Amino acid sequence: MNRSQIKATPTLVFQHIPKTAGVSVRSVIVQNYSVGEILHVPDTAWRDPTYALASIGHYKFLHGHLHYDFLAPIASSASLITFVRDPVERVMSTYFFLRNQPVDSTQTEAGRYCIQYAQSKSIVDFVSSTNPLLVSIVSNYQVQCFLSSSQSLAPSETWLSSAKANLGSYQFIGIADPDLIDASVAEMALLFGWVKPTTTPVVNQTKRSLGEQETQVAAKIVAERNPLDCQLHRELRERFHSAATVGKAQLSKYASTRKLQRRAYRTGLTSPVTMDQPLRCWGWHDRESSIAGKTWRCAATKQPGMELRLGKTSSCLLYFEIKSVVQRVHFSATRVVSVGRGVESVAFIAGNKWFLVVFVTGDLIDQDGICTLEFSMQERDSVDLIAGDVHDDRTVFIGLEAIHIVTDKMLPQALLEISKGHIIAHRSSNEATIELNRAVQSLQSARQTDRDNAQAQVKAQTDRAVRAETYSKSLAEELLRVKGSIK
Repeated sequence: MNRSQIKATPTLVFQHIPKTAGVSVRSVIVQNYSVGEILHVPDTAWRDPTYALASIGHYKFLHGHLHYDFLAPIASSASLITFVRDPVERVMSTYFFLRNQPVDSTQTEAGRYCIQYAQSKSIVDFVSSTNPLLVSIVSNYQVQCFLSSSQSLAPSETWLSSAKANLGSYQFIGIADPDLIDASVAEMALLFGWVKPTTTPVVNQTKRSLGEQETQVAAKIVAERNPLDCQLHRELRERFHSAATVGKAQLSKYASTRKLQRRAYRTGLTSPVTMDQPLRCWGWHDRESSIAGKTWRCAATKQPGMELRLGKTSSCLLYFEIKSVVQRVHFSATRVVSVGRGVESVAFIAGNKWFLVVFVTGDLIDQDGICTLEFSMQERDSVDLIAGDVHDDRTVFIGLEAIHIVTDKMLPQALLEISKGHIIAHRSSNEATIELNRAVQSLQSARQTDRDNAQAQVKAQTDRAVRAETYSKSLAEELLRVKGSIK
């Protein structure tokens, strides 16, 4: 993807085929967009080309369980991506996923039927079903996702060639198999200039419980019922392996794309950094939000990281405001690393929240004004890991709500150095760090007071101008009245 391609195709569209690690992949993609730039296409619109055309001009990232009918009219003006998976594993995962769903989790009659059928039947019965509704799920489902409605009506012998032709318009096709998922996500990140994740967060993983013999029987039936899916999956795996052998030209293209994306990156130039903003990061789940509109990111690993664009500054303090910390994490022992070396930091509790304060020196900021930070959290042995503020059973470690940035433009350099001294000398002293926090908050409060006073002055001047205009109009009206009376 070159510079002109990025400008010409600003909207990324992710076709999420069910049970192909779609939620995990999406958690990597969404970090690069603000909340207002993302649209989850509802299942009711998954085939609607009108909905697609209406949405593409208003959002930068669209995702959902999309049919090719949705994608066809925007294929030439958007970047299409998808992931495929071993058909046997995908179908068996679908069965267990349906078994674990409440019947009332879907509003469609077809959805309720599939859930009830999976819950009442063995996996062999499920994958052997001749019910047309179930056949569409367990037989060549992935190939059919890449066909238009008219192509689906053609003889099945034409399906594979039609699907492959349609996939020619996709920017990227990843492989959701365990041995290639991380490599696929890394390749996708390189292609679009995002931060390369170390591992892909595991989300929405379906638990299974089957005997070996039953598994083998079911797997054989699924393979026999999915010849087209199996062939497409095999060919796409081979293509990915050959394309993943990156040459110098490909590396140069990746580097220029990454450079372009980093230069356009703005997060960190204003404070506070809220989690509805895009964040070049790794090791985080998709964002969560409250009814009140608060947004936070949940760490998926013990070593999440991020890039912040701090601009030209000799040094600054970063206050990471932590919404929640799971019980097993020994957060006060958290260490911060940048460009291969430790960064002065301290973690403390204030106002029923954890704060992690990091002192960033100018030599940690690169020529693009970007600072790269990675957090290393410690776990306790005595407490079971629990889920955090998320709507499912994904594993999280902390919930990050905001980042407050105090630069040398806000604080005198001497005070920043004193703050650094507090961090070093009182790393384990909550009292001292809370005092430091109060001092900075007091300064921020004073700055807010200055802004409020300036706004009050502007309002007062505006009010005076309005009163003067009103008085001028009243004088003009009085003059006209006097002139009229003289006549």
